[in-house]
Amino acid sequence: MNRMFSILFFLLLIVGAFYYFNTGRAKLGEQSPEVKAKLVNGESFKLADLKGKTVYLIFWGSWCPPCRAELPEWVNYYKTINHDSIEIVSIALEKKQGASSRVATMLNFPWKYQIEEVSGFVATNEFSRKYGVSDIPAAFKINPDGTLAQKVGGVPAHD
Repeated sequence: MNRMFSILFFLLLIVGAFYYFNTGRAKLGEQSPEVKAKLVNGESFKLADLKGKTVYLIFWGSWCPPCRAELPEWVNYYKTINHDSIEIVSIALEKKQGASSRVATMLNFPWKYQIEEVSGFVATNEFSRKYGVSDIPAAFKINPDGTLAQKVGGVPAHD
């Protein structure tokens, strides 16, 4: 009986975890989930305030070698875009507060919208869950009307 209870408990745990990580995820063509947070400079931020612009939402971490390899390409991309119509928002998923600032300073991030989230695991972060991010780097293109256009593999050529 004790073994049966353990198996049932384990199965319920798996179903619960699946439900937790897979409900409320963003779907292509639908309204992108809201992101409300404090920027690293202390200002309040709402993704909805960027409606009317194409937005690239980038998930990264200072501890992630592929992220650090890709970020200079985003910096170069940002220097070539029309800021009246395209914006970049980065969300650093960190294990401790302030960890992203070293990389952002070193690479001289030119975009204003920088968010740092302290999270033990990528998949447990509120924004990661909303966008279905389980590993980083990950980026999403959001249309000017606020709908989720696509998950982006790498830095776009040009819009």
